[in-house]
Amino acid sequence: MSRVDVSNHRKELERCKKLINFNFKDEDIIIILRKLQEPVKSVSLLNKRKLHYLLNRAVPNDAIIKYILHYEEEKRKDKVETEINTIPARIYDKSWQINMKELYFYKNFNSLSNWCIISNCNGRKVTGFVYYNRSIKFSVPKNIWSHILSNGNMPENKSIILRSVMLYPLNNEYIDVYPSDFKISINYEDYTTLLPRETQKHSKEKKQRVNYPTILDKAIVNSYHPNNKEASFSLVVSFNNQSMLNSEFCLNIFECDKISNEDIISDIIKRPKKPVEEFMKELETFLLSDPEINIENATVSLQSSILSVPIKIPFRGVNCNHLTPDDLDSYIQINRIKEDWLCKTCKKSCTPNEIFIDQFYEEILKSNPNAILVDIFKNGTYQIVKTFE
Repeated sequence: MSRVDVSNHRKELERCKKLINFNFKDEDIIIILRKLQEPVKSVSLLNKRKLHYLLNRAVPNDAIIKYILHYEEEKRKDKVETEINTIPARIYDKSWQINMKELYFYKNFNSLSNWCIISNCNGRKVTGFVYYNRSIKFSVPKNIWSHILSNGNMPENKSIILRSVMLYPLNNEYIDVYPSDFKISINYEDYTTLLPRETQKHSKEKKQRVNYPTILDKAIVNSYHPNNKEASFSLVVSFNNQSMLNSEFCLNIFECDKISNEDIISDIIKRPKKPVEEFMKELETFLLSDPEINIENATVSLQSSILSVPIKIPFRGVNCNHLTPDDLDSYIQINRIKEDWLCKTCKKSCTPNEIFIDQFYEEILKSNPNAILVDIFKNGTYQIVKTFE
């Protein structure tokens, strides 16, 4: 077997593993095992393990690889039939501006599809439950696609994301919003699970998805095939006639740079810290806040509000009106889920651009890294009340 054959064989093997892990449903794996004349178990996990075992242990395994790839190809052809009624989404009027809420874990957005409109303004005229499909065509940039072809992974610093907004007139800043009962597929594979998770404040309310972009990286990587040299994709969105009555949504697909937690923290640490002198003025204001009560000191927690461990890098926000700091590392990490950027103490906006490091607390923690509670007196002295054990 030549080097080229070995390379193609390895890529086909990895493709099969991805299909088993991410694309095939339980019934698909059962069909394949029966075709290979292998016994089928009642537990789906055991069937998946069995197919992996056959794929890795069979010598040669060319026949198994060939059948799995053939099965996937036939399945894709079958799915094309279900998309007959899919029509392209309308292109958004470019004279309108869509100013999206700023993201801090992604930057340098490059539109891959233009803003496209999906709507159902005449939904009330349709009786019953009807699903509509709208397609959005896009191409992945060559530098990303070539990386996937050669490595089988997304570049570490790149992402492909879907953003969806509900159109309101004269809105200054749009957040990511999705119609209820919204589904997406890419190249005929269902990827609805990639949409942000659903939340429900009260049992009687409809579930709403978290206001965050949809990260499509997994779908793009799964679409890799050794023989597929093109980077063109079709994203199909499905919604029912009752999910967005008299509403219009705009969708766009972007290629962007990913920002790591470490990069955000590094940028914040490089900024000038809040001087001790300014902190002392804040402390004085706090101690004199009630003229009828003589407050000698402020008792402040030095414990992370998220992990309940001692703070390592103490920060507050410019909108905060309290003395209590929080831990920068855990705060950045928790916001990666949906980028709320709200102070855990006062619930006011506290984005990375609004964060500052307290020099006063930094000096305390440098000398007392296990401190979790401290009394601070008006002359600037302090006493550790409690340490982490």
